Amino acid sequence: MSGRGPSVAETVRRRNAEAAGALIGYLPVGFPDLPTSIDAAVAMAENGVDAIELGLPYSDPVMDGPVIQEATQAAIANGFRLRHGFEAVREIRARVDVPVLVMTYYNPVLQYGVERFATDLAEAGGSGLITPDLIPDEGAEWLAVSERLGLDRVFLAAPSSTDARLRQAVDSSRGFVYAVSTMGITGARTDVDSAARTLVDRLRAAGSESACVGLGISTGEQVAEILAYADGAIVGSALVRALASGASPPSPTPPAASPRARACAPGADPSRYNRDAHRGSGPAVPGGPPPSKGRVPVSVPLSIPSPPEAWSQYDLTIGNWTLAIHTYALCILAGIIVATIMTNQRLKRRGAEPWVVLDIIIWAVPLGIVGARVYHVLTHPGDYFFDGADPWEVIRIWNGGNAIFGGLIGGAVGAFIGCRWTGVRFWTFADALAPGLLAAQALGRIGNWFNHELFGLPTTLPWGLEIETTNPAFPVGLPAGTLFHPTFLYEVVWNVVGIAVILLLERRLRLQWGTVFAAYLIWYGVGRVWFESIRIDPSEFFWGIRTNVWAALLAVVIGLVLVVIQKREHPGAEPSAYRPGREWTPAPAGIEFEDVESDSDGTTTPASGTDAEKPTVSRT
Repeated sequence: MSGRGPSVAETVRRRNAEAAGALIGYLPVGFPDLPTSIDAAVAMAENGVDAIELGLPYSDPVMDGPVIQEATQAAIANGFRLRHGFEAVREIRARVDVPVLVMTYYNPVLQYGVERFATDLAEAGGSGLITPDLIPDEGAEWLAVSERLGLDRVFLAAPSSTDARLRQAVDSSRGFVYAVSTMGITGARTDVDSAARTLVDRLRAAGSESACVGLGISTGEQVAEILAYADGAIVGSALVRALASGASPPSPTPPAASPRARACAPGADPSRYNRDAHRGSGPAVPGGPPPSKGRVPVSVPLSIPSPPEAWSQYDLTIGNWTLAIHTYALCILAGIIVATIMTNQRLKRRGAEPWVVLDIIIWAVPLGIVGARVYHVLTHPGDYFFDGADPWEVIRIWNGGNAIFGGLIGGAVGAFIGCRWTGVRFWTFADALAPGLLAAQALGRIGNWFNHELFGLPTTLPWGLEIETTNPAFPVGLPAGTLFHPTFLYEVVWNVVGIAVILLLERRLRLQWGTVFAAYLIWYGVGRVWFESIRIDPSEFFWGIRTNVWAALLAVVIGLVLVVIQKREHPGAEPSAYRPGREWTPAPAGIEFEDVESDSDGTTTPASGTDAEKPTVSRT
C-alpha cells in the first residue's frame, strides 16, 4: 500500500458523509522504540482510527505538555533520526490504508531542506504535514512545494486568532484546519473548552470545509461532543501515556461500538484518548516530571509589557500625501547619529579632522543597508523565491527583513571606500567605530521591541515579555498571558556592558591597529550565539544550526585571528590616524588677525604694513 498516501481531506469528507466524523490518533515516532511506535500506529488504524498523526521528536518541544515532552526526549535519547520518520511512514502505509500525516515543528523541515523533506515524505506514502509553529505567511516555500507534490498541509487556528488570521489558515490549509480546543499546551482535561465550538463556527464562516478539533479531548463523551459540530476529533496523549506504562501496542486503540465514540471501547481507559500532541498541561508519565502548572499570566508585576501597536508607526499627512514613519526606523536613525558622534570624538582624539567621519559614513551607511537586506534575502530564500513570488518584495525593506551581519559586511565595504577617499586608516576608523557600533545596535534592538518581534522562548521568569495573542508571530495554541524571553533587552544590556568592557580593554591593553574592532567582533559574536539559541522566529538552518549562529561564530573566529595577526604585524603604536602622505594639518593655534585699514582710493592695506595672511587647512 505504499506510495502516495490517501488524501486526508477525502477521508474527513467521507466520514462526515457517513454521519460519523473522523477520528485522528497521534503517536510520536520512536517511542518507546521505533518498532513499537510503528506497531502502535498500525493498531490504531486497525481498530478504527481514520487517520494517523505521526509526531517527529524534537529537541525543544516548547509547545508540548510533559507527556509528549517526556516521550520525545526518550525517543531522541534512543537514537531517533529524521530518516526514521520516513521509515515509519513507509512501513505503516505498507500495512494499513489510512492517511498518515506527519506533525513536526518547522525547524527540522528547514534543516532537512523543504523540497527534499516534501519529496521524501511523498515517496514514503505520507499524506502531508501538520506544522504547529508555522504561520502561512512565513511558509511560502512549503506552500509551493506541497502544492506541486499534492501533499496536504494543516495549519493551526486558535480561539484568540483574528478573523484575518483564520481566513489565512483556511485559505492555506489543504486537508483540514486544526482547531485548537483550548488555549494552552497539550494535556488531558475533564472538560473540552467551550471556545472550540465557537472557533469551528468562525472557521466555517471563513470558508473552511473541514475543521478538526484537538487538545483537551480525553473521553469518548468528549469525542462525541466534538463530532456533533466539528468534522473530526484529534486524540493522542493518552496513547502515549499507555505506551509509557508498558501497554502492548494494540492496547492504546481498542475499537468502540459507536462510530462517534470509538475512543472509549468497553474496558478501555477513557483517559487514554486525550490530545497531547501540540500543547497543554497533561498528567506526567509515570516516573517523569510533574504535571505542568501552566504559564505565568501577563499580570505578573515585573513582566515587560509590549508597547501599544499605535506606537510602532506614525503617519505624517500633508494634504493628500501621507508618510508612514516607523518607530523602528527612528531607532535605527538614532543609533546612526549616536555612533557618528561617538566615532567623531574618538577620531579627533587620534588626530583626525573633526567630522571627517561624515565623509566616511556617507559610503558606509547606504552600503550597510544594502548588505543587511542582501544577507537577509539570501538566508531566507523561501520567503522571496517561489512560484508566484513578487520580485519587487526583495527591495521592500520597509516590510522588514534586515540582518546585522550583512550590515557589517556592507558597511565595512563602504567604510573602506570612505577611508580611501579621506586618507584615514581603515583600522583606525574601525577601532574608533567599535563602541558606537554597539550603542547603535542597542538602540536598534529597542526598535525590535516597538515592532513586537524577535522574542525568545516561553519563560516563567518574572521579567518575561508580554506578547499579544493577535501578534502574527505569537505561537498558535499557547495560552494568552504566556511570557517570552525579552531577547531584545538581553542584547541591549549585553551591548551596553560591551561598550564598557571594550573601552576598559582598550585603555589597559593599549589596543590599536584594528584590535579594538576585533574585541567588538568577539564580544558581540559570543553574545549573539546565546541570543539566537533562545529565539523562536523562523530561520534557515545549516547542519542543524541557525545561520546567524554560524555568522556569530565566524565573527568570533575573525576577531581572534585579527588580534593575532595585527599584534604580530604591528607591535607598536599607530603613528597617525592617516595613511602616509594623506595627513591632515590642523590650523595653527593662537593666530591673531590684525585690523585691515582702507585707503581713500578703496584699496586695503594691513594695519601693520605687512601682508595679511589667512590661515589655511591642508590635507596633503
